Amino acid sequence: MKRFSMLAAVALLLVGLIGPAEARRRRQYVPTQEEEELWQSATKLYQETSRSKMAAIESFERFIRNHKDSPKAADAQFMVGEGHMAAALKILKKEAESKKTDVSRLLAPKNTAAIAELKQAEKAFSAVIRNYRKRQSGLDASAQYRLGEVYYNSKEWGNAIEAWREVEEEHRKSYIVPEAWMGVIFANLALEQFSQAEANLFLLGETYPHFLRVPDVLYVQGIISLHKGDYANAERALKRVKTAEAQFYLGKTYLLSKRSYLAAAAFQNLVKTYPNSVLIEETEFFIGDSFFLAKDFDGAITKYRRFSAKYPRSPLRVSALFRIGSAYFQKGNYVEARAHFQSVIDRYSRDFFAPLAQYFIAESYLVADQYREALFAYTKVITQYPETIKISPLAHYKLAWTQYNVSDYSQAAQTCRNFLSLYPANSLAKNVYIVLANSLIKSKRPDDAVTAFQRIIDLAPTSDVAEQALYSILKTQYDLKRYNAILTSYQFIFRHLPPSQSKWRPLSYLFAAEAYIRMNRVDEAKAIYEMVLKVYPNDKAAFYAQDGLAWTFQMLGDDVRAHEEREKLQAMLELMKDGDIGAFAENSLGIGDSMYNQKKYESAYHLFEKFCKENPDSKQAARSCYMSGMSLYHQQFYTQAIEAWRHLIQKYPKAEEVKKAEYQVGDTLFRAQKYEEAVSQYQRIIDTYPSSRQLPLAYLRVAMSHFNGKNNPGTLNSALALLKRFPKAAETIDALDLMEAVYDRTPTANFRSSLRTVVEAVPGTETAAEAQFRIARRLFEMKRFAEAGEEFQRFSVDFTGSPKLQKAQFLLAESMYNAEKFADAANAFERFLTNFPINDDIALALFHAGSSLYGLKKHEGAIKYYQRLMDEYPDSEYTKAGLFNLALAYKATGNYGRAEESYARFATQVGCENEGGRAALWEMFTIQKDRKDFAGGMSTLTRISDCKSDPETVMEVLYRKGELYVMMLDKPEAITVWENLVPMSPKDYAFRLQGLIKLGEEYEERKDYAKAIQIYKDLCRNAPGGTKKAACQRAKGLKSFQRGEDVAPRESKTQIMPKDKKPAKRRAKKKPKPIPKKKKKTEEINIPGMN
Repeated sequence: MKRFSMLAAVALLLVGLIGPAEARRRRQYVPTQEEEELWQSATKLYQETSRSKMAAIESFERFIRNHKDSPKAADAQFMVGEGHMAAALKILKKEAESKKTDVSRLLAPKNTAAIAELKQAEKAFSAVIRNYRKRQSGLDASAQYRLGEVYYNSKEWGNAIEAWREVEEEHRKSYIVPEAWMGVIFANLALEQFSQAEANLFLLGETYPHFLRVPDVLYVQGIISLHKGDYANAERALKRVKTAEAQFYLGKTYLLSKRSYLAAAAFQNLVKTYPNSVLIEETEFFIGDSFFLAKDFDGAITKYRRFSAKYPRSPLRVSALFRIGSAYFQKGNYVEARAHFQSVIDRYSRDFFAPLAQYFIAESYLVADQYREALFAYTKVITQYPETIKISPLAHYKLAWTQYNVSDYSQAAQTCRNFLSLYPANSLAKNVYIVLANSLIKSKRPDDAVTAFQRIIDLAPTSDVAEQALYSILKTQYDLKRYNAILTSYQFIFRHLPPSQSKWRPLSYLFAAEAYIRMNRVDEAKAIYEMVLKVYPNDKAAFYAQDGLAWTFQMLGDDVRAHEEREKLQAMLELMKDGDIGAFAENSLGIGDSMYNQKKYESAYHLFEKFCKENPDSKQAARSCYMSGMSLYHQQFYTQAIEAWRHLIQKYPKAEEVKKAEYQVGDTLFRAQKYEEAVSQYQRIIDTYPSSRQLPLAYLRVAMSHFNGKNNPGTLNSALALLKRFPKAAETIDALDLMEAVYDRTPTANFRSSLRTVVEAVPGTETAAEAQFRIARRLFEMKRFAEAGEEFQRFSVDFTGSPKLQKAQFLLAESMYNAEKFADAANAFERFLTNFPINDDIALALFHAGSSLYGLKKHEGAIKYYQRLMDEYPDSEYTKAGLFNLALAYKATGNYGRAEESYARFATQVGCENEGGRAALWEMFTIQKDRKDFAGGMSTLTRISDCKSDPETVMEVLYRKGELYVMMLDKPEAITVWENLVPMSPKDYAFRLQGLIKLGEEYEERKDYAKAIQIYKDLCRNAPGGTKKAACQRAKGLKSFQRGEDVAPRESKTQIMPKDKKPAKRRAKKKPKPIPKKKKKTEEINIPGMN
């Protein structure tokens, strides 16, 4: 604790802190010369910082022995304590430094030399309190405070708290009381008494409010908030403290709040700002962890390897090696993962990570379906690391599971029994029982299996594994036709188990229902099926329940209801789819300046030129010559200006204006488009003034001159020279812009190789970051998205502190998205949204994050992002498309109510005049129709026709309304609606014809043959192909029938009208697309009802 180290000079000032009685005694006391000399000698020895404190301590102790009644005896005693304290702290500091390089020191016990010094300090400070309290030396409070420091540095934090508490209780008016409070708080933290530390911090603030602005207090606030999980306040406090420790915990705050890239930037800032901190090594390790936790496994691998190379003797090297293996494991590169895990075992066989590495070798085989190899690897964990409390049980469980998967059921059962014998109280026991029971079933021992399943319910009755066990019991009993046992288990569920949303529960209910069916207790079965449909409507079990419900009605003889339930089942199945010359001359020069400043350049030129010629030895001559050139320049006399400046350069080569003149010559040549001369001039400047602050500009002008002279290689080489020499100059951006301009006008230029040269020439700089970013951005603009993603990834790994990290992360995600790598895109968007929640790209990121998940058919995740887009960015340009996609996602999940609601919002926002708006309305209608929401469907159709009243739309709306009336069993109203189609045009429009067919059929059904004949004649005139022929024949047949000829009315639709293809139904699109305009039907159409 740094605050508890105090300078010796400060300690010596404590001599003046005495009470009134002691002050009177000191005025009466006359020290001897020997006493005074001894005191001065001891003090001088203490103040010599280059030597050990032991000589000073011995001098002060001799002073105490020889002059115990001296008023300064208390001070001497106090300084003895100070000396021992300083010696102890020096030892501890040296030890801490050695731990950076000597690994073996890390496991060393408490430093006995430091402890011995601290004990001597404790003895000295206690003597001050015990022996000099009555003299009112004024040192009591300081000595008591020092005792707290002694205990703290001895790591006796409880004793430290008691010592500092006594400062407050015995010396309430002392200036040192708040410092003692701080000591108590730090000791609380050391003891991990965070609640007590927070309470003490509150009391400190209430009593000494100015202390709340002290950095140490802010640091404590940050640590406490971090411990509480209050990451916002932790971040706010720690950002205000400029120490390595605060920066370290700021990084941890970002890690724990899942802002991993911000954590990496914070840790990198610590390395850059506090390079000598004892935390550097651990910090660089945490940079790798930041990438790992961000699921940027390539970046993590790079960081861990850099750490291992930089700290080859670090105690964390095995952790880094293990994490590299873990990163490869997460990437699915199991060969590389196993190689690194094996390296951990071979190099650090007795390390904590060795059994973990062996376990993950087994896991890598398992996930790759290499069961035999996994089996042997799990066995190695068990036999080589049997004492690992956490790993060995897990390895037993996985070994049994692997044996089960290779059909070695007897061995799997034995491994399970071994586990239960060794680890009966382990949390995995219930899972092991599952493997045991399933192995017993495969071994044809069902009764023993049921017993094993029952043990799971006894161990963890509310767990999901227990639900699986219960299901397995019922299934086993069902297979054994023990229906009564199933019903007993069913009653157990209702009486003893709470409601559950486990996927296993509804399946268990289904077995109970099936048992009732087998026992001919149909009503009880029907009640269970209805309960499953009500409680688990979105579960797959609902399909089976619906089927079972239909069967129960059929068994009960209610065929009508059975048919209705079968139709519901069918509907459910369909729904699954950024010098002295004189006053006159000096005055004329001043006038020239005035004229120049007033932009009267001609008058200024004559005055400057006259002074330059008439006063060549003046100290102002060079300046006047320079200004004459500038005056000519502003009059656009560029050649004369250059001559004036060259005269200055030749006449006054050591004048300070010469450098400016050189630059002006170059600039003027450049502006006069004399690019070859400009290049020569700037090259002269570069060679002549290698330390000039404007040198980057000279390099830039060389590159610009080459560019304007269409010298592409010269441009690239000059720009690269600038970037290499001055990577931090402001001109670097212009240089990179020039390079890109070359690439733009020369498509064959290898921009990637050229910019990569920049990155490699100035690694770790902002210039390198900018060049890397441009490589990626150009690839992105060229739509080479996969390559762009790789380059943005490289940027994110190598330049975590760059201000462009945010944009790079966004474009990385966009690259993955455009490359249709939706899984990578979804992860990248999630990482971007978590680490950079406030920026201009959030709306698009949300939209594409949702679309990525939609493309992966993860519709629930897509809904979350689309809904957030709607809620947080309602005015975004992506909101409307997002709303349509939201509807699609809801529809895909079977949530038709929310889908309909989203389509309605979309139609309202875009307006039904918009083709997409009408498409949304038709989608709404389809849903309403399928859900038999007839009133809603009618309302939607009316909105469509009111919005667009062209004949085709109106006719389709009329036809659809008729359909709805038929579904509502209101055929008269359907006929009335369809009759409106008769006079409408175009006559050959599909939905008109389709409506007429329906109308003709209804007239015939009513035996209103005259009207039917008129309808069929209309179809005969206007319908295409086979429909026309069939309609003509039917009209003729009905006429004959009216005349009394023996022509019977049709008995079925297929007798009269030929089978034509049906028009394609409207289907929901995967993403919003323009809706094609309807074509007039010139080919044969599909008219439902004519077959």
